[in-house]
Amino acid sequence: MNSIKPPHIPGASDAARRDSPCLAQPWAGVRRSLPKLLGASARDESSGRLIWLASFPKSGNTWMRALLLNLMADRSEALNIRELRLPLPIASSPEPFEDVTGLDPSLLTREEIEMLRPALHDILARTVGSLCFVKTHDAWVANAAHTPILGQGAKAAIYMVRDPRDVAVSWAHHFDCTIAEAVHAVNGERLDDPDPLPGGPRRLLRRYQEGWSDHVLSWLDQTCIPVFPVRYEDLKADTAARLRAVADFADMNASDEQISEAAARSDFRVLAAQEQSTGFHERVSRFSPFFREGKTGQWHEALSEHQARDIVTRNGDVMRRLGYLP
Repeated sequence: MNSIKPPHIPGASDAARRDSPCLAQPWAGVRRSLPKLLGASARDESSGRLIWLASFPKSGNTWMRALLLNLMADRSEALNIRELRLPLPIASSPEPFEDVTGLDPSLLTREEIEMLRPALHDILARTVGSLCFVKTHDAWVANAAHTPILGQGAKAAIYMVRDPRDVAVSWAHHFDCTIAEAVHAVNGERLDDPDPLPGGPRRLLRRYQEGWSDHVLSWLDQTCIPVFPVRYEDLKADTAARLRAVADFADMNASDEQISEAAARSDFRVLAAQEQSTGFHERVSRFSPFFREGKTGQWHEALSEHQARDIVTRNGDVMRRLGYLP
């Protein structure tokens, strides 16, 4: 795959300090900033420095988050996985929606929620005064008013992408489903949202995942914000080099030593050992850990020839574009 030159993010350099409030400011603190922001325009130039950390599920989003948070932390040791919390919840969380709108999303139609979400995300983008990453598994889609569901207030996006055949393997372990069901999900043939809040009183807002190809193209081909794609396989092969590229894209002004330390502290084996010791709040499976193996090419053993061919048939064009097929 050819290297991609990161696009410039206007005005980001001053905001991307390593002591960013992004690491420390809890959602409760962000909530207190909301009232004065409710009347601001979506394209207010004083908006914050929000960068989407986007991906189709099971593509390395959480690993990238660990890398970035360890890079931003002013600590002499690795963050524990219990500390891998961003100040703003995942974009599909109902909590900010309720706090900003004063409405219970369970009482609204899907169309009504879609019309409100862009303004919600634009408001949240203005609550951050320094660099802040926000996780999303939503595809980049628009509502009936032709406004992006995720708004227009973000500065940029980092998009994690992974071979869809390996995504299917990870999906099956994460959601305790069969490989066949995971292949259907990757191919966009599963209509329900597979990721409710397990055992919780509320589900996530509907997420616009589409199939793997549609999700990838929605982000890479949109022209609203700069997007920097990172292949999981490249991150695995040379973690420090890809983290350096991401840090440069986000104007994080990190030294080579800081990059190397963050890569070592976010090593998959470190994260897996921490989960075994303390557990991880994002684990869904009853049988498999969240940080299971993190290997590439597992589909060779896990998928049947028919299942692998089915994924290629549905996603071959985009897989070739990203270097997963010759």
